[in-house]
Amino acid sequence: RRSAAGDGGRRPAGAMGDGSGEDGAAELRVLEVVRACQQGNGLRHRDYQRYREYCARRLRRLRKGLDFKLAGPKTEFALRHVSTEDARRDERFLLIPLMNAERAWAYAMQLKDENQDDTEPRKRIHLVRRLAKAAQWAAQLRDISIAACDDRSQ
Repeated sequence: RRSAAGDGGRRPAGAMGDGSGEDGAAELRVLEVVRACQQGNGLRHRDYQRYREYCARRLRRLRKGLDFKLAGPKTEFALRHVSTEDARRDERFLLIPLMNAERAWAYAMQLKDENQDDTEPRKRIHLVRRLAKAAQWAAQLRDISIAACDDRSQ
């Protein structure tokens, strides 16, 4: 049986609750989930590309398992954001902005490692943009968790 975290059954014990907390509030222990993902998928050896690829695969599994497809017809892209109602319905929705933030952060760190001697200014600009995107995803996760999660998850 797969775990509710959508990670193939390899989630840390107690990382996500059953949603039966205070009046159906969702529960997500962010630090436990992030640490387990990072240690098991490349960051133990500072392999940011491997971790970024893991985050992308996990996002795909989450979206597919939650039937949370991107909005719009196949010919155009329209990003679909996780709502508070989605997060209250299923806690796995909280993992979508978390994994997006982790993926953007890992990409920025990969670019930083590749550009140690600062010879390519475009890579630095791209790195800063990816860090800004990670901050946007983290802010979205924070906003959703304030509205839909229990006190421990906030």
